[in-house]
Amino acid sequence: MSNNNVTQKRKGDIKILLTTAVILSVCLSVYYLAYIEPYIGGYVEPSIRLNVEKNGSEYIIKIIEIERGKPKLWLSLENFDAMVSKGEQLLDNPESFLVHVSLTEIINNEMSNITFYDNDDNMNLSIGDIFVVQGALAMDGNWLSLHSHSTGHLFSVKFRGG
Repeated sequence: MSNNNVTQKRKGDIKILLTTAVILSVCLSVYYLAYIEPYIGGYVEPSIRLNVEKNGSEYIIKIIEIERGKPKLWLSLENFDAMVSKGEQLLDNPESFLVHVSLTEIINNEMSNITFYDNDDNMNLSIGDIFVVQGALAMDGNWLSLHSHSTGHLFSVKFRGG
């Protein structure tokens, strides 16, 4: 009987060992997918494509494409500033900015010369969202740039008459 008890104990130990190995494998896989995989496998540049149309004395700028890249671009409005300048903007040259505001300051703010409309009301940059630039800022040759605080990227478009 004693030999049978030893065999039973070994079978129990093997089951515990296999169960522990499976649980550990699942935990490591989840950790890898959540925390490591987004940062390896190559960097992919994020992009936001903007379409500009002149409508009378104002410019309508519509987000037409978003590629979040890798690691993923954080699209919360709190993460972005909008800037209008006379030339393509450089963050290290703030004198070139005609205006530099947080997107949260210009949501549906029709009293401003730059207004942001979050068309799906999700508080994130999304395809179909619109900027309206008017007044002294709405000049051919000026640029609208979006600055991402999380990645440091600038996404810019030039105003062109038409």
